[in-house]
This record gives sequence, C-alpha cells and structure tokens, in this order.
Amino acid sequence: MTKEIKIQIVLIILFVITTTPVGFILPSYQLDPSWVAIVNWASERDIEYGKDIVFTTGPLGFMFIPINQFVTVFLYNILLSIILLPFFKVKGKTSIIFLLFFILATSLLGIQNAIQYILTIIMTLFAFKAKEDKKYYIYMIYAILVTVPMVFIKFNNIALTLFSVIIADVILFKNNKKIFATPLFIAWLTLLWVILGQPIENLPVYFTSSLEIMNGYNDAMTSGYVHFPTSDLIVVLLLIGFTIFHTIRFAFKELDESFKKVLLLLSILAPLFVAFKYGFVRHDGGHVDVCYFAIMLINTFISITIYRDRITTFMNRKNMNYIGLAVGVVCLFFIIYKSDSKIKRGVLTLTTNIEKSILALTGSMNGQIYQAKKSIAFYKGMFDNETVDSYPYYQGAIIASDLNYKPRPVIQSYSAYTPKLRELNSNHLLSDDAPENILFAVQEIDRRLPTLMDSPSWIHILNRYDIVNAFNKIGILELHLKKRDKDKFDNLTFKEVSSNEYNFNTAIEVPKNQPQVFVSMEIKKNLFGKLISFLFRGPVYKINLSLNTGQTVQFKIVPGMVETPVLLSPLVHNTESFLDFYNNENINSVDNFSITPEFPILTKQNTTAFEKFMANIMTNNTFELKFYTLGR
Repeated sequence: MTKEIKIQIVLIILFVITTTPVGFILPSYQLDPSWVAIVNWASERDIEYGKDIVFTTGPLGFMFIPINQFVTVFLYNILLSIILLPFFKVKGKTSIIFLLFFILATSLLGIQNAIQYILTIIMTLFAFKAKEDKKYYIYMIYAILVTVPMVFIKFNNIALTLFSVIIADVILFKNNKKIFATPLFIAWLTLLWVILGQPIENLPVYFTSSLEIMNGYNDAMTSGYVHFPTSDLIVVLLLIGFTIFHTIRFAFKELDESFKKVLLLLSILAPLFVAFKYGFVRHDGGHVDVCYFAIMLINTFISITIYRDRITTFMNRKNMNYIGLAVGVVCLFFIIYKSDSKIKRGVLTLTTNIEKSILALTGSMNGQIYQAKKSIAFYKGMFDNETVDSYPYYQGAIIASDLNYKPRPVIQSYSAYTPKLRELNSNHLLSDDAPENILFAVQEIDRRLPTLMDSPSWIHILNRYDIVNAFNKIGILELHLKKRDKDKFDNLTFKEVSSNEYNFNTAIEVPKNQPQVFVSMEIKKNLFGKLISFLFRGPVYKINLSLNTGQTVQFKIVPGMVETPVLLSPLVHNTESFLDFYNNENINSVDNFSITPEFPILTKQNTTAFEKFMANIMTNNTFELKFYTLGR
C-alpha cells in the first residue's frame, strides 16, 4: 500500500466521521422546534403531503432534523458521502490541503446541504467521463438514486437536483445520443413517493403547493429590520466573480469543446446562484455564512477535481505558496472574525456535534429527549382526546403533550405566504376536519403586521369558535377556542366599503364609523422589480399606522399576504388586544396609514438616495386597495 493510498484512506475516514453527524435539536415549543416536531410526528402517521400538510419539507422531512430516527438518517448520510469517494485522490501536499478544506466546508454545511451545492458539478463530470469509461454510468445512476430522496426532505432541493440530471443528459445526448438521467430521476421520484405511502394522485399537488411556498418565500422572508450585511455582499460577489474567472481562465483549458465549456460553467453558476439567494434574501440566522460555506465548498471541490494537476503545478512555483497562504489567511480572518460570524462557532463546536451524534446513535440522548418533552407537556390530559391545533406556531407543546393534534395544511401561519396557501388554511376551518379546539395567540416574526398571520381564517374563527378560557403556559397569553354547535354558527362575511388606487408614501384615511376595518392590497412590482427580485431580493414594504392616540407604529407587510383581507383597525398587535377585539371593546383604532417601499442594502433605514431610487423604480407608482368591514 503506497503512502498516497494510506493518506487517502485516512482522509476518507475523516470525511465520513466529520460530515455525517446526525443533526438534531431537543424538543421545544418555539417556532423552529415546533415544525421539527411536526415533521417528525408526521413521519409516524398516515399524513398525506400536499394535502394534509403543505410545508417546505416533504414526507422525509424528519431526515433533515430527526428526533428519534437517528440511525436511519445516519445511514442515509453515509450513502450520500459515498458519492464523493471517487474524487478523493491524493497527489502532493497541495491536494491534501484542498481535500482538508473540502472536508471542513462539507462538515460545516452538513452532508445533505453540501451535496446539493456540488451535485450539478458531480453529474457534469460523470457525464464528461462516461463516454470513455462506462463505470461512470454506474456512478451517475447511484448519484440519482441516492439524491432523489432529498426532494422529499426539503422541496427546494428540487432545483439543483433536477438541473443536474438535465445537464447530464444534454452531455450524454451530445456524446452518444443517449438520455437516461432525467427519465430515471422522474421514475425513481414517482416510485419513491409511492414507497413512502403517499397516494400517487397527491404528487402533483405536493409539487404545486410546495412551489407556492417557494414563490412566496422571496418576498415574505426578506428581512427589512436587520442591518443589511453590505460588506458581506461585496465579499461574496468578489468571491463569485473570482470563481467564474478561474473557471473560464483555467477549467476551459481542460475541455476541448465549446458546449462542454458552457455546460461546466452552468453547472458551477447554478449552485453559486442558489447559495447567493439563500444568503441574501434572508440575511440572518447564519444564512450569509451558509453562502460562504457553499462558495468555499464549490471552489475546493473544483480544486480536487478539475484543477488538481494545474493547482499542484501552480502552487509549486516560487513564492506562490506564500502568496496563496496570505490571501487565504486574509479571507478566513474576514469570514471568521466579522461581528456576526457563526463560522467560528461552527468550527469550534464541530467536535461537540460529532459527540452528540454518537450519543444519539447509541440511544444515550433518549433520556434528555424524554425530559425535554416532559418539560413542555403543558397541556397533558386536557381536551379529552378532542382534536387540537395551535395558531400561529406553538405546536411543539401540543405534540409533547400527546394531544390529538389536527394541523391545518400550512402548519405554521407565517408560511401562508400567498392567497392560495391562505385559502387552504381558511377552507380547512370550514371542513369537517376542522379542529374541535384551537390554542390561539397573536404573534409575529420579522416585525410583520401581526394580523397578517392567517388573517382569512380569522373570520371563520369568529363565526365558528368561542373563547372558553385564557391561560399563560408558554410565556404569553393563549386563548382556548372551542368549536360551536353547527346550528350556532354565525354568518359574518367581508363587506366591501370602498376601492381605489393610492400612491406610496401618501397618508390614506381609514373609513370612519366602522367598528372593524379590513384591507386588501394589490402591490405589484414592475418588470425591473421582478428581475431584481429574481436575481437578488425584492423591496421591503412598510406600513406606517397613525393611531387615534397620536402614536405612530410601523410594521412590515408582505404583498402576497395582503392580497386577502387583513384586519387593519383596531390595531391588534398581541393576544390581549385580540381579546378586546373579540369582545368589541374599545381599543386603539387607526386614523390613517401609508405604505412605503424600501430597498435597504447600504443602511438599516433606507436613507440613502440610491436606496430610495431603487425602491421607487422597482415598483409601480400606485397600488389598488380595498376596504372591508364585517357584516351579516
């Protein structure tokens, strides 16, 4: 056994150990732990995705963050790791350095996320080599069979997984008139859906509803109240530009045909674009750092495959080792020591995460999981096995309490981004499957107008449910709503008061002498705005409310979420004020309001002339607005 092979085996073992830990979080009742609890809960029941549940995850969503099925997830991660083994070839010290960086980037991303960002390049390289070596057909088949489940773990994986097989088939067709990757992808996707116990007729519904989630995410999750990471944007764009430059400058020399050069460039551009969008649509919670991880991963993967020989020769030149080291150190220091960096924490906690995974796989975490569930089982023994749902997102406590949980389709209210998604939840309350009990609270995320959260459902709650109790078990006031007898249902409906077009940044008077005022708005981006939103991010829309008390408050609104009626006046900003609204008590009314489009990328408050200019030219000058009230 040669020295190179020994080093290669050590690196492979290191790769498998560090990149396949089981990611998990202990049960809790907050937003993220709640949806984690739901997708794990659904995996143990006959839940139909696309019908019973519409979310960013699919029937294998529990594999993203498991609560119990650790061994299954660990074995799947191993299968994903095997895809990369053909690329672990050692040739000199330089290749070892890049392999170590590749292992680090993959471990920080997690193997499931990492495969997504390099799958297009993997399939392109396999397709290039298949003509000369038939074993690469086997590699391609294996890669397709193993990565298709990722679509049912997180639906947004569909973009790069589908693109990877299409680009492979383009190469195969050009080389030998064969197409098999895309048909195999579609056939295995369909068969796996059935194997997972999902009705075949629900597969189109799963796709269309999941696409609704994806389409609404861009506008809804754009964060307008957090200082935009301008320095990160500049560095990321420079790194992407550098990646494109060295692809064209060096990688093209390894290819003999123009169409191969174009397809290789596309296979690199696609994951770079997805990483960029992921980092800067919602630029908090480590999203920008994931973008850095992905760019680092893509570049190191190229370095251990396409550039291996060229980089070895280049780095052996006089002084190049020192120059390359200096540039690398500068980039790493910026990424690691910037004020909001989570990369440093990721590196420092890597060993801890591996230890936790070992404990999970051996069952040693079961006691902590049990205690965590027990600590949030606030509703144990309540509701006499009647069905229960929670608005907007505290389902973790319901599941921990072993209640008869009956989720609405879009399981957390903030995710009902579009009119179609909101209609699904609204119609659910009209169906025979409507929950007999609702635990209701008024909460918001990203400082959105709180009444955006499933607002079309509110009228059915007013019509069909009574408040029977109020309690504080999760640190906020919750209302227990009980379903009425059918013969006691009210027939409140939305009555249109007026309709007109209004300008942005203009005070709009709220109709007087109306106890409740709802509004719907049709806010449209122009062609330029749609282009910028696709390539980067859209504008943030703020609503400025002037109250009868003389106070002015500001919230964010989401265009797709205000296309259906939203309660505007009185101002309901928490559960206490909803209780007053429900009881028709006198609370703060809104005298007038204005809508302001913003495009903050240099400042927090959209104060520069450039930001105001961009916000103005991305939207139409006017928007249509309708006022409603409630009537019978």
